[in-house]
Amino acid sequence: MIGKQMDAVFEDIEVDAVKVGMLSAPDCMSEVAAKLKYYHPANIVVDPVMYAKNGCPLMEPAAIKTLIEKVVPLADVLTPNIPEAEKITGSRIRSVADMEEAAKAIHKMGCRAVVVKGGHAAGNAEDVLFDGKEICHFGTARIDTKNTHGTGCTFSSAVASQLASGTG
Repeated sequence: MIGKQMDAVFEDIEVDAVKVGMLSAPDCMSEVAAKLKYYHPANIVVDPVMYAKNGCPLMEPAAIKTLIEKVVPLADVLTPNIPEAEKITGSRIRSVADMEEAAKAIHKMGCRAVVVKGGHAAGNAEDVLFDGKEICHFGTARIDTKNTHGTGCTFSSAVASQLASGTG
């Protein structure tokens, strides 16, 4: 069904960017990866959604290997939060320096750029971008709110829209 939905979109309109969100199982990941390889969109942003805000897993544990092998190498930008970056790298992240190392390790898995999102860390919100050449930091004061549902999806969608418009 996922493949047919992708066919319907790609065969109907010109696609300037794709944002991939939650893929819970290896078969879903394999199908999405196959279609992305077939259609070869210009910009692919992958938000590797692994956990709900309450900590419940949204991805089968066995799927992480498939994510790394089949989906990550297709990403122009991968946007894991800290817990997702920890799962992908198998390392603990306790500092901005750890975020930098995680971004470098994930980049070696084949994606073009990585943004490790720092929303789960204490203090000001700081994201770390690694594009294979340099590390960039994007920090801002944390907004005190409990309304954080969907912020990662919104962020990755915004990245995809900026890439589609040619400003990314």
